[in-house]
Amino acid sequence: MTINDPRYLKKYQYRDPGNLNSRITIHTLFSTGRQDWAGFIFDQINPKAGEQMLELGCGHAAQWQVNLTRLPADVDLILSDLSMGMIKEARKMLAAPDQVVFLNQEAQSLAFPDQVFDAVIANHMLYHVPVPARAIEEAARVLKPQGRFLAATNGAKHMTELDTLLREFEPSFEAETAMSRPFSLENGRGQIEPFFESVELIPYSSDLWVTDAELLADYVFSTPTGQIWFCKEQIGDLSVFFQRKIDQDGGIFIQKSTGVFRAAHPRR
Repeated sequence: MTINDPRYLKKYQYRDPGNLNSRITIHTLFSTGRQDWAGFIFDQINPKAGEQMLELGCGHAAQWQVNLTRLPADVDLILSDLSMGMIKEARKMLAAPDQVVFLNQEAQSLAFPDQVFDAVIANHMLYHVPVPARAIEEAARVLKPQGRFLAATNGAKHMTELDTLLREFEPSFEAETAMSRPFSLENGRGQIEPFFESVELIPYSSDLWVTDAELLADYVFSTPTGQIWFCKEQIGDLSVFFQRKIDQDGGIFIQKSTGVFRAAHPRR
């Protein structure tokens, strides 16, 4: 089982929104940043009237559940995902407004002609692609000459305190819960630059102060790493372990390392 195996992603990790919701919940409720993640990403996209936009790996459209009304009325948005389960959930959550089209497709081979989009968005998904560079190349291909590409991901220090706690809970634990090694804040620029003339990294300033032990345990068991190293019967024990830490310190601090690459002018 790997984080970029399409069969695993479709059949298990993203068959439905359960795992993703567990992770989104932690960041929604316990982030310390002044701006929420969905608002931050929307500002980086900065949609203009009349634009054509494509999102890769849209999941259940969490980004647009809170931001769809901010889109100019004449923007056309295509939401795509490898998982049909996620597409069905996204369609249900957004009630299929006229300006949104839903598409089940794989990011390494896009079903569009050249130079049709003003913006392509990859929000925390390129590390799930077998070869991220292929998806980036495809994004560049379908973008107009002045088009822009936005790719959000995490860094090497993302949530490392959680991994330290898991090693305390289970001394044999030797993994990491973050999934971003294939496309990260550290190596993402090098993967994007061959396909775009300009690449800028915009960091997102926020950490976590978690005060709910059960939600944090659910987070762990939603990740591929958590599903490999622990069994469901341990959720209760892990929750008790986290609760002791919260009772002792008032909460659990977890550092985040997150941001978005904003690229422009695709190379031809």
